[in-house]
Amino acid sequence: MIRSNLIAGLLTVLFLALFWTVPFQPDHSWGWDESMNAALPAARILAESETDGLRGGVQVLVSDCQQYPFAVPLYLAFAQKLFGFSELVTRAASRLLFCFGLFGLFLLAFEVVRSLRRGAPDLAWPRAATETKILFGALAFGALCPLAFGVSGTLFLETGFLTAQIFCLRAWLRRDAASVEGKRLLLRDLAAGCWLCVCFFTKFNYACLLFAALGIDLLFQAWRAVRDGSLNVFFKRVAWLALPLFIALLWWF
Repeated sequence: MIRSNLIAGLLTVLFLALFWTVPFQPDHSWGWDESMNAALPAARILAESETDGLRGGVQVLVSDCQQYPFAVPLYLAFAQKLFGFSELVTRAASRLLFCFGLFGLFLLAFEVVRSLRRGAPDLAWPRAATETKILFGALAFGALCPLAFGVSGTLFLETGFLTAQIFCLRAWLRRDAASVEGKRLLLRDLAAGCWLCVCFFTKFNYACLLFAALGIDLLFQAWRAVRDGSLNVFFKRVAWLALPLFIALLWWF
């Protein structure tokens, strides 16, 4: 049942991606924020990488993306490298990123259901058909959100951060899996740390708000570790969680 749900969810998102991107036509031109936050850095990364190779692209990434982070411009540059340099390509790529986020929302709902099961294993849980409704209900709420859909056709950084945040929260929930231990558990901490990096380099200020919220959750995890006498394990896991972000910030600053 789980596998069939995942396949059905993936096919649904692929259909939406085709329906929303293939006939997509922009109804307005770039605004100032779109141009300066994403379009211009993406164009410069693409141009410099074609003339000076990887070194040129990285130089633009570091020098031109100090006020606004580079994850979305880098993604848009890659899309234009594949499909050509145009405004249509960038806007369609942003809409496609929104669709990727919808699939992430589907996976996040799946992790929430599993997390609730772990938290209360003795409770009577709904049948598999009801869980399917929960998963596709989350997907439907995301797809029918007018604000998210409207922004997805623009080059603002919010679409990229929304997608990165969804996958970051999913990775965060996957850290708390009682059935996983040892190296696999540390790898999940490492994966969550990598998603924290993606969020930070997608939109700095929103990422700081996300870190504050997750930091509160870490405090509760620390309190639970104190009660269980597993504080050493907790600090080890936090170290693995923080490692990717520490390395990335060391490089960036």
